[in-house]
Formats: sequence, C-alpha cells, structure tokens
Amino acid sequence: MRVSSLGFRTDLGVLALEGSEIVDRGDHLVVRSPSQPSYFWGNFVLVPSPLGPGDATRWLAVFSEAFEEASHVAIGIDAKDGKVGDVAELYAAGLTVEAGTVLCASSLQRPGRPEATAELRPLVSNEDWAQVLRLGMQVALEEGRGFAEDRHFHEGRVAAARRLAATGRGAYFGAFLDGRLCSSLGLVLQEDGLARFRSVMTNPGHRRRGLASALVYAAGRHGLDDLGASRLVIAADPDGPAIGLYRSLGFV
Repeated sequence: MRVSSLGFRTDLGVLALEGSEIVDRGDHLVVRSPSQPSYFWGNFVLVPSPLGPGDATRWLAVFSEAFEEASHVAIGIDAKDGKVGDVAELYAAGLTVEAGTVLCASSLQRPGRPEATAELRPLVSNEDWAQVLRLGMQVALEEGRGFAEDRHFHEGRVAAARRLAATGRGAYFGAFLDGRLCSSLGLVLQEDGLARFRSVMTNPGHRRRGLASALVYAAGRHGLDDLGASRLVIAADPDGPAIGLYRSLGFV
C-alpha cells in the first residue's frame, strides 16, 4: 500500500526506527509494537480513503483478526484532505473519528524570548529521561487521557524514544528552569530528508510563557543545520492552541 498522507508517512518512519513491525498486506498496513501493546498508534491498521459502504465493517474485522488480544481499536485512514468517506459504521460501532493537521517548514522564524531564562538542550542523563516520564504522566493527567496513570505505558514510550535517540537518527530536547524539565519534544530524521517532531509537551503550569516556541525553534534549527533535514514536519490538533504557535514559527 502506498501511503499518501505526510502525517502517516512520517509516523510510520518513526515507528520503524523505534522497532515496530509494519506489514504491507497490499490494500492496507498492519502496524505492531510488541513491546508496547497498549500504545494505540503503535498497534493499528492503516487503510486507504475514502471509505465506502461496508468498508468500515470490513476494516473492523481486519483489526480484530490482526489484534485478537487488543483492548482497543485503532484504524488510521490515509487521507491528505481530511475527507475520509462514509464513517457512519465507525460511529455505529462506538468509535470516534479524529482528524489532525500536518504542517511543514523548510525554514523557521525566530520567536520572541521566553518569559523566563531557560536552558534549552538535548536530553542526556538518566535524570533527564526520568523527568520526561514524569512530565508525560503529568500532561496526560491534565488532559484527561485514559492512560494518564498507566506508568507502564509511559515507561514504554520513554524507553522507545531513548533507544531511538541513541541511534543518532533522532534527538530529544528539553527546556529546563532551575534544573526542572518544563517542556520537551523529539525530532527524528528520516531517509527522505523529512524530520518529524514527536511528543511536544509542556508542563501545564509553564504554558504560554514562550518555552515551547523556543524549544521547537531550537530543535528545528538543529534538524535543518546539523542533521541535514530538508523539511520539518509537525502534527497538531486543528482546534488546539499549539497550531497557532507552529504557524507563528513559519509552519504551513
């Protein structure tokens, strides 16, 4: 299956570098992350769009067969324009349908300075990564995610990120205030010159202070100048606050 969505293309690239299994079954992909079975978007089926009558029922059956032990259902729809077709059957099955916006930039506009003097640097120590784990759980709890208190899930995501960073294909950065991690993100370089941002998050008590803008800019410059990326890719909730921040930096 040829993937047309830049979002899913770069998602799959990152997952492959993390060690996930991607099986091409001709008209769909099956993505597995055996070490992280509760990671929805590491264990899913990717299908082409648009969905026609009966397609949703078919793909639900494909997912059930591929992930017999899963306690979740995750089906990605490969659409570049947000038009996914007939989703009534997905709603009838109790699923929700979400669309994300993918933005790109080949250069960045420098943001204003953060309100506080922050140290922006790569994550290097055990304590740095321990702080990423705590920050991820805190942000998930603040946003009301169902896996907020699932420490095993968060440990798996941090371990995958750390392994990827160790390969040299990606780097994870943090914004620290007095030694405390307040914002973090990852940037992963892929073979086609695309560099995908991952897991952009900021402590709820330190938002709207310019930390995330400064960190995205610093990491993006690293990708363009040091990693040799030709284009930066970032995904956002079209109705969330982060998309305005990304656009202010030059993402379109």
